[in-house]
Amino acid sequence: MTPRQAILIKESYEKFGPNRELAAKLFYDNLFNIAPETRALFPDDMTGQYHKFTAMFRIIVGTIDKFDELEKQLRGLGARHAKYHARDEHFGAVGEALMMMLAKRFGTSFTPELKYAWTAAYWRLAMIMQDAAEKAAPKPAPATADPEFYYVG
Repeated sequence: MTPRQAILIKESYEKFGPNRELAAKLFYDNLFNIAPETRALFPDDMTGQYHKFTAMFRIIVGTIDKFDELEKQLRGLGARHAKYHARDEHFGAVGEALMMMLAKRFGTSFTPELKYAWTAAYWRLAMIMQDAAEKAAPKPAPATADPEFYYVG
């Protein structure tokens, strides 16, 4: 991600509008349409999730040009997603839902350059989170021999 892309993201977020929770709702509606199986990963009442989404979104945009600072938070977020049973394929659906939400929010100002900046940022974030999720995912227990299977008697 380039410094210019970080500037574009920060500037566009400033124009995002006052009702960011509406954007969160739109994001999750998109996600659940794209990947219906993800709906089961969230609570019935999404109000708290909308707050979490908008808070993290604000943090990410605020530190988009300081990835070293952001990476620790992203690793923690990725590890939590492993506990929530998020899978690698969900990251593609999340990216698609995000771009759909941004396109709706920005309308004609969502230029190809701006879309590319948001896409580059998302995939950089996603790769860090996926790595952390993979490291945090429970490992299957090693196969052990059944002692009764080997008993000859």
